[in-house]
Amino acid sequence: MPTPNPADYAWLTGDDSPHWMTGFCVTFLPNKSPNQVKGILCTFLGATPALDTTQPYIAHVHAAGSGSIMFESGGSGGMIPEVIRRLSQDTKAVVVLRDFLVNASFAYAMDGEIITRFDIYFPGDRLGRSPDALNDQLSAVGLLPAYEYVFDEDVDEEDVPERDLNAEVIRALAVATAVTGVRFDQSHLNAAPHAVSLAHLYESDIARRFA
Repeated sequence: MPTPNPADYAWLTGDDSPHWMTGFCVTFLPNKSPNQVKGILCTFLGATPALDTTQPYIAHVHAAGSGSIMFESGGSGGMIPEVIRRLSQDTKAVVVLRDFLVNASFAYAMDGEIITRFDIYFPGDRLGRSPDALNDQLSAVGLLPAYEYVFDEDVDEEDVPERDLNAEVIRALAVATAVTGVRFDQSHLNAAPHAVSLAHLYESDIARRFA
């Protein structure tokens, strides 16, 4: 597996990008074409073709090398368990989510099973079949060892360096590219011919969580 390169995502640096405000979800899918991804979403998950891409809960599926990128502005559909399970069948999938509340998550699945999943800001606490599977890649970009704030009464809180949380998300995107060989770029922020509505999946996921 290649070493992750956060420089690939230098175009996302800076707080002025609107996507840091609205939040986003990026799903990296090697060896699956946009047609295949759309087919899975519609056939097995009940997604519908998006006739109006200005509506919420739209997933744009773009070609990316020999695979695909699924991009959601302000959404989190890629992190719904059944979505990542279906999309990772017979391949692998990595999802990076950074929502509008500044929460950030990473999930790596293979053949329908979560290999490792964690909060990007606190990656020391990982879950999955093999939680340590990406430790080398996380260490290479500085996400491990995990950040730990240690209170020191002799240090003024104003003197404690402020964390660059956006930079940590960018490092996670670089890990996703190293794992899948699929690269997310600026062109994937645009509307895609393969766009689907995941609205009903959000409704069912919320119902499941609060049942």
